[in-house]
Amino acid sequence: MASAERWTKRLRLEPIGRDSADRLLELPQDPGVAAWDGDAWTEERAASFAATVAEQWARDGVGKWLAYDREGSRLVGRGGLSYVELLGRRQLEVGWAIREQRWGRGLATEIGRAALHVAFDELGPQQVVAFTEVHSIASRRVMHRAWGRTTCRTFAARASSPAATSSATTPPSPCTAFGVPADDRLPGRQVPPVGTGAVAPTSVTSSSR
Repeated sequence: MASAERWTKRLRLEPIGRDSADRLLELPQDPGVAAWDGDAWTEERAASFAATVAEQWARDGVGKWLAYDREGSRLVGRGGLSYVELLGRRQLEVGWAIREQRWGRGLATEIGRAALHVAFDELGPQQVVAFTEVHSIASRRVMHRAWGRTTCRTFAARASSPAATSSATTPPSPCTAFGVPADDRLPGRQVPPVGTGAVAPTSVTSSSR
């Protein structure tokens, strides 16, 4: 990967590193982020998360970003890729979290498309998955906009780990997994051409949008 930093039409995506703990703590103060973040964030949790993601970037060449306004550099969310174990397979997962006041503007979709560009065009053919609770209609819409066409499976999972199966010992919660198979690149879709300073188109020209 030429550069871990990415630019979309409206966002600058900065890779999370060990020095990102303070910024990570800002996001759970937003009620829209906190509602989906599970356990409360502490300084220790933020530092541990930052260290883990930094290791993922170094080991796997992928990880999560902090998302800033392209103009003004205000922190608006986080998102990106990570590897998960799903039904016995190691797969790439894409996720995001956006401040509530910025919902409904397509920013999560921009993060999702930037992540798909990395997954498909830089790492090579593979399946990519995303998770959401079944009642999160907004997240399901983001997935359909970012992917175009998906396969979908609903199953029981740990609330803190959607990749876990229904054999989990903790009470399960409904979770939907959306996936794009390796051979389903949807010709015609435009995903962000990335690199420092690149402006990403956000249109989807596939008939399966």
